[in-house]
Amino acid sequence: RTAAGARDPPAAMDLIHRLVNRASMTVEQQQKTVTTTCIVEIVLAIVAIIIVAADPSGDASAVAQAVLAALVMLTVGLVGIYGAHKKERGSLLFFFIIQMWVISALTSYLQATTREAGATDLMCAQLKFTRQSASADGCASSRTAVAILKMIVAALTFITAVASSFISFRLSEKIQELEHEAIASKTA
Repeated sequence: RTAAGARDPPAAMDLIHRLVNRASMTVEQQQKTVTTTCIVEIVLAIVAIIIVAADPSGDASAVAQAVLAALVMLTVGLVGIYGAHKKERGSLLFFFIIQMWVISALTSYLQATTREAGATDLMCAQLKFTRQSASADGCASSRTAVAILKMIVAALTFITAVASSFISFRLSEKIQELEHEAIASKTA
């Protein structure tokens, strides 16, 4: 343990490894899990496109970025399903790598959305204080609801991306082990 009481990285990794081994899944279970998480990601990507398209306050560049990210998630979800179904390591590794990008992009998106929600709340509070707008009463509630919805979808996508990337990588490793065992049995 460190001075702050947190576990040092090797001990934490050992704990994660032991938990994963206890919850070890067969190849078929991993295939089904990757396929299911990919389907969930595809649905979340479609929901994200709908939310972004329906948000009148979004600027053009933010809308374009969100739609592009959602389209990437749709495409990569299909690649993940294909890789899991066909037990194709190249597709699974491509899926894993792009999932790492998705996780990175989502953390940035969540941070930006949180900042935007704070700025919107401040703007609406000032409108109410100065009574400059008749629509100030509905300002905070509608904009905050959209921001919260965006954050919920992004958080769900983040959790799904972490789970699917981890399981897809484990599935790829398991497929490689099975390929090595098949080669070893042929040469023996």
